[in-house]
Amino acid sequence: MGSSKHPDWDKMEANLDKVSRWLEKLEVSHTRTSISLDDGYDIPILLTTYTVSPSNKFLVMIGGDGTWIRIKTLVAEKSQLPEYLLQEIYYHCLLGNFILDEVTFSADRKGNIFIEADMLASTRFEDFKEEFFSIATGIHYFLDFMKKFGQQSLDTSSTKLRDIQYQ
Repeated sequence: MGSSKHPDWDKMEANLDKVSRWLEKLEVSHTRTSISLDDGYDIPILLTTYTVSPSNKFLVMIGGDGTWIRIKTLVAEKSQLPEYLLQEIYYHCLLGNFILDEVTFSADRKGNIFIEADMLASTRFEDFKEEFFSIATGIHYFLDFMKKFGQQSLDTSSTKLRDIQYQ
């Protein structure tokens, strides 16, 4: 944990309470924890895992800043990827942003690859559900093109939160 709770901690918690109820409605198991940001503040987040197969599991983090709800799914740590394929992999992620509805690939400063969805905290359940399930669309797209590169399994479900950047 960082040095102190984020100034908007209470708003963030209220938003996560709502998201937690929605995840329960969707029958998605999850846990609540906190993560330290680069600025030294801690923020509350929800964690779940999206499982495609026993060898393809992905860490899903849900948080926000009080105004926004942010879903970030770690699909690959840069260290898991062959260095000589990185440019091609990043290209396919950008192509996915262009051709897939509601899917946004991104990277943190370390080069780890995420799929994310951002929505206003005032969003309705139906819109949250659409955004949440777009993560699965992106994961399947990512796995399909990674198979072409000989990468059959990716598992980020046990990644330590301290090893990735949330914001």
